[in-house]
Amino acid sequence: MRIVVAGYAGEGNLGDDILAARLADIASQALSGSTVVVAWGGRSLWAPPEVETVGRGLSEVLEAVAGSDAVIIGPGGILHNARGFGNRHRDRGLAYYDAITARAAQRGVPVGVIGIGVGPLIGSAARRLTRRILDRCATISVRDENSRQILSDLGVAHVGVIPDLAVVASEHSRQRPPQQGATLGVCIRPWINGVETRRISRSVASAIDLLAGAGQVTNIVGMPLSASPIEALDDRWPTALVLDAVTGSVTRSLSTITDLNDVERGFADLDVMVSMRLHGVILARNVGTPSVGIVYDDKVRTATAALGSRTVGLTADPESIAQAVRNELAEGRSAPKMHPPDAAADQFRALRRREPVRTAALAGALRQIESLLLAAGA
Repeated sequence: MRIVVAGYAGEGNLGDDILAARLADIASQALSGSTVVVAWGGRSLWAPPEVETVGRGLSEVLEAVAGSDAVIIGPGGILHNARGFGNRHRDRGLAYYDAITARAAQRGVPVGVIGIGVGPLIGSAARRLTRRILDRCATISVRDENSRQILSDLGVAHVGVIPDLAVVASEHSRQRPPQQGATLGVCIRPWINGVETRRISRSVASAIDLLAGAGQVTNIVGMPLSASPIEALDDRWPTALVLDAVTGSVTRSLSTITDLNDVERGFADLDVMVSMRLHGVILARNVGTPSVGIVYDDKVRTATAALGSRTVGLTADPESIAQAVRNELAEGRSAPKMHPPDAAADQFRALRRREPVRTAALAGALRQIESLLLAAGA
């Protein structure tokens, strides 16, 4: 049996790489003795050691789909047209997944959509195309209630909701409570345009100055989670803007994304994380580090609420951001063991030992894959 996983792995985004790694682990469990093929862009923290890879170019993926027994679309926020439709020769956009599911349908290969985010779907053409993609799928799950509601409005039934697959206990965890004179991590993603991105970065820098002036923060670490050659997708420059704009007496450094384990250790060394990236909040909580999410999308609001983290809006003033950090630091000192629930830790250890998973997210994904294999005649 061969199963192809097509999402957005290997494009320099840490969150997408982690999601692909989790899904490949689960698929390998369900496909004991068989083959998992991951569509992979080649720029990644996670070079899949136990699965085959194929380029993410459409022609390569379509060839892999034609020779597969089942296809997984996802996970991650991939069904949207925020940056246009793409086209049949590009490796992103609704048209890309339309072509993949059409080829699978032509070959009688069952398709499962697992743990995706949906939206925005701008215009009736995007909504029709999304419905067409999903009508070809044997099983569908999304990662949040907002995505489920969008699909419900399109008339797509039997949609499951599973938590983000990145929410698992890490090998690394904080060993001490947050300190006075804390180390603060920050990740800002590009948003809308350069002017708006710079405004957000300056607001966060001003909040850090307030914290530094009170002696509450003494170290700043920039933690970009997307290192893309496309400026509109690259966290490095807006995160560096924060460090450059801070005027208070703090030490500052910009982390370089090189290895997933190094990134997790980096999060465990922080006292608090301020992140505009969804997976910045998730990775921080996985290792027990308090976090503040900057909400640019409902997916960030939903995830941070589920993890018990505070949020601020895109237009939050510096004092509001600083107060959210103070509150997280105070709560972290009184309850330093902020690890994920025992079930998540059990699930992580089970993945490492190749045992059946038990948490809602990965157990739900495993059930979907098993039903997909039944549809494939496994």
